[in-house]
Amino acid sequence: ARDAENGGKPVDVDVNVLSNSHWPSQNVQQCVLPTAVMAAMDRFKSYYLTTYTGRKLSWQTSTGSAEIRASFPPVKGSTKPRRHDLNVTTYQMCILVLFNTRDTYTLKEIRDETQITEDELRRHLVSLCTPKHRLLRKGSKGKGISGDDDTFTYNAEFTSKMTRVKIPMVSMRDATG
Repeated sequence: ARDAENGGKPVDVDVNVLSNSHWPSQNVQQCVLPTAVMAAMDRFKSYYLTTYTGRKLSWQTSTGSAEIRASFPPVKGSTKPRRHDLNVTTYQMCILVLFNTRDTYTLKEIRDETQITEDELRRHLVSLCTPKHRLLRKGSKGKGISGDDDTFTYNAEFTSKMTRVKIPMVSMRDATG
């Protein structure tokens, strides 16, 4: 299905429905998902609850992944935009989608927009700023994030030899150090 909120681009949701006995409920606050993703999830929920009456769905946004088709400006001497399919976590997707509307955010602004818990937010942000996969540029020096006013800026110069790029997660220790 195509979504107006996503510039007419398709948003597909692949859902694994498990019972609580197979996937125990976790007390992790759900993050704020992009509008186009929520619309696709609502369509699935409507279908599922119509097909299977009397059931309840609980979304575990802390455990998902996403594939984002990203377009970057052309390199010098070319007019063709560079495209990469980014394999990211759900949290990384929520963070990256913010940069479709603005180039720079503070840690506090990203936290307010996404509602990702503090430790996980820092871990996912640092993962997007590593030298090999620098999709975002961190304002402060060093590995860790300095505080609420630390800035993150979209890196239009991101390059990779690969079309499909998996963004690895850093350890919690690396995110706080």
